[in-house]
Amino acid sequence: DYSKNRSDLNAYFEVGRLIVEAQGGEKRAKYGDRLIKEYSLKLTKELGKRYQISTLRKMRQFYLIDNF
Repeated sequence: DYSKNRSDLNAYFEVGRLIVEAQGGEKRAKYGDRLIKEYSLKLTKELGKRYQISTLRKMRQFYLIDNF
């Protein structure tokens, strides 16, 4: 279970990093909500319901807490 949880945490962190980088490294980008919606649609289609808008916002926040 530990390795699965660690793997999930790493995945969440990396998705958060990708979102922040797509926003140009800004804590708050003007188009952030639109970007997260686009990512959510794409990832949900490819990978499943785990990537809803609210979940992506939490992943982004998880990355920001650790890096800003």
